[in-house]
Amino acid sequence: MTEYYYFFDCLDGILGEKYLTPSDVAELQTGKREALPETELKKIARNYEATLYRYEKDSNGNYINETCLYDCGY
Repeated sequence: MTEYYYFFDCLDGILGEKYLTPSDVAELQTGKREALPETELKKIARNYEATLYRYEKDSNGNYINETCLYDCGY
């Protein structure tokens, strides 16, 4: 199973500027470490006026296969 990492491109200092797993996002939002579905991640992005990207990690730790899931500009 592929593990995805998410990047919220926004001005928020808690969510923005770092790669997070769905569990990381849940912990920041609710204090509970549980995997959030992408639909919830998109709702969070919309609330923070963030563009949301999804990535995979290669064997060298590089983030690859960028996919834009939500663009706050549209």
